[in-house]
Amino acid sequence: MSKEFSSKSFIRLSAQLLDSSLQPVPESLFPKMSIQRVGTDPQTNKDYPKKPYTLVAKKSADEWTGMFQRQILAESSDYPPGDYKLEVEIPDSSDMLTETFRIRDTNPELDNTRPDLLAMAEMAGEVEEVSKRIEIRAIFDELRRELKRNDNSKLLFKLSDSRALELIPECMMTETRTNRNRGPVEDLWDKGPTFMVNDRPIMIGTWLFVIVGLLSVEWLTRKLLRLA
Repeated sequence: MSKEFSSKSFIRLSAQLLDSSLQPVPESLFPKMSIQRVGTDPQTNKDYPKKPYTLVAKKSADEWTGMFQRQILAESSDYPPGDYKLEVEIPDSSDMLTETFRIRDTNPELDNTRPDLLAMAEMAGEVEEVSKRIEIRAIFDELRRELKRNDNSKLLFKLSDSRALELIPECMMTETRTNRNRGPVEDLWDKGPTFMVNDRPIMIGTWLFVIVGLLSVEWLTRKLLRLA
């Protein structure tokens, strides 16, 4: 099984179950399994309950090899995003098959990356909208011929049509911008007098020096007034 599933998708798993003699268990069995969310329920402060299920035999035209399967719909109400633990009981054995997986929130942009050509066609504009961008009239006339050839109100570029792809840059307007500056920015606020401390030069920022000086004058004034 996969290590991660998206919410509202199917949790698909398969398991091969063998007996003590390493032979496939009978095909007529319905092995038990359970899924439990990892962690504790904040409402009851106890472990999350286990959800019981049964496996069914995986039909195949080949010889029976003990393969069982199950698919479960991960509804957000029953399977909120988080980590889960799965256990499968082996018939006539105390051993368990265990696996962990995660359920994440759905993300339509990442879950379905196939381009929606119909939606793209609805978003496309008319050919006349790009007429002002095309300087060469022959290019615009060729676009209109492509439109008639595709028999559609909007021109759809196809990857198999190399000529249509060559016309795409002609539908765009190139804008040139020149930005001028007077050199790199030079900060002045952190520059100030330099003092020698243990034979090492230490520069103190101008504003820091001014603020500390004003605070020192204010403190000294309070002291003198109190003495007076």
